[in-house]
Amino acid sequence: MEPTSISLISYIFILQYYNLPKVFFFVIFFFCQFLSFSQSKRTNIWAFGYNAGLDFNQTTPKPFRSAATEINTTASIADESGNLLFYTDGSKVWNANHEVMKNGTGLDAHDGNFSQQTLIVPKPGSKTQYYIFTISDSFWAHNLLYHEVDFANDPSGEVITKNKKLGDQSLLVKIAGVFHADKNKVWILVQGANRNEIYTYIIDSKGINPQPVISKTLYRSGSLDYGQAKFSPDGKFAAIANGLENQSVWLFDFDNETGKLTNFKLIRSEGNPESLEFSPNSKVLYVASRSGSCKPGLSNLYQYDLSKSYSASSSIPGRYIAQEADNFGMLQLASNGKIYIGGRTENCVENAFLHLIDNPDTYGPLCSFIKNALSLGGQHTWQGLPNFISSYFNKETYLPDYDLQIPNIITLNNDGLNDRFYIKGLESIDSKKEFTLYTRDGKIVYKNPDFQNNWDNKDLKEGIYFYNLFISAGEKRYKGWIEIMK
Repeated sequence: MEPTSISLISYIFILQYYNLPKVFFFVIFFFCQFLSFSQSKRTNIWAFGYNAGLDFNQTTPKPFRSAATEINTTASIADESGNLLFYTDGSKVWNANHEVMKNGTGLDAHDGNFSQQTLIVPKPGSKTQYYIFTISDSFWAHNLLYHEVDFANDPSGEVITKNKKLGDQSLLVKIAGVFHADKNKVWILVQGANRNEIYTYIIDSKGINPQPVISKTLYRSGSLDYGQAKFSPDGKFAAIANGLENQSVWLFDFDNETGKLTNFKLIRSEGNPESLEFSPNSKVLYVASRSGSCKPGLSNLYQYDLSKSYSASSSIPGRYIAQEADNFGMLQLASNGKIYIGGRTENCVENAFLHLIDNPDTYGPLCSFIKNALSLGGQHTWQGLPNFISSYFNKETYLPDYDLQIPNIITLNNDGLNDRFYIKGLESIDSKKEFTLYTRDGKIVYKNPDFQNNWDNKDLKEGIYFYNLFISAGEKRYKGWIEIMK
């Protein structure tokens, strides 16, 4: 029997059909509104910089020593409970023990100036397979490559495929990722070099579609337009920093159903805009722009209000937030809703701290920029931070996808069919699974803080009961009804 997903209209129908008391309508309505939308814990472990690491599984991020040694972007991924799975600098892959993964060397990735060269994407529909995307190191002709990691035969993971090329387009060194509108498939974005094209590739349970969606821009990119590319957490915007040659940020509306970018808008700032990030509510864009390098050098941080309407091809004004003597490095949103900033110190050496935007949803100075806000515990960074699928930071749309089959009829007649309540697929989830059963007037008749399909359901009378299943990994909640028949 298929899983039961009950809408508010369905609840109303059930209440009317079984003549349930109105007070229970409000109980059910409350549960319906209490769907636990939560930011994913897949981003809770960061490994980057010079052996730097941060654990976001507690209120204050905890530093640890990683094996990463990368001045630019890295990528890391945790499971749904926030436990580290693996991380990469684009050339090597390390497992959760901070050891080089089996076959985890020899990946091709660029390591030049301000490179956003790698991204990890879980394969949709798989519990063991992951893609690593990199931009190749061949100068003037960077290509998009993918590599595959699998945990099916080795609990520490192994790289089973390396350096498979996607397309022949020459690219700039930047990659961004976001969920498809169905919250299952994934889009990745790359930018053409010395042309006016942006490419988005779709990844689904069948693999990677090698034919990209091509979107045209108003301007031609340079061959050295370095900088970050990002999607907004809600998947409605895409922004691309083009430092050095274009010296501008391009903002687009993004259709996460079709993969098309439209409604081009231009963002200008002093110097070379290299780094950018969206606020958690996707209504504010932050851009860091640099003039010069080291001594003398100067970086400025701006924010842009995206809640207002701007016409296509318009230039969006910004608000100055902060200035740094040398450079602001890459910006990255975290699962705690704050934006962290890497970067060298004013003496042009590695930094043992990250800067912070404490309230990034707030437009204006109350966003609260804090210099050197977070210690790296004795480790350092130059400019890079990890790269993630932006949708993981959208608390309003991200829900983990568990393949559960929840029955809604139990027949206690000992015929061997539907004699017990058994949720198929529950055994594959490692985290706590709280199960509660209610009568139609809201009385709890069964509750198990860690349900393991061990309810025998023999002591209950015939009738309709309502269940609430809460899975701590990803904070996913399922609600529905069960009819017991004897």
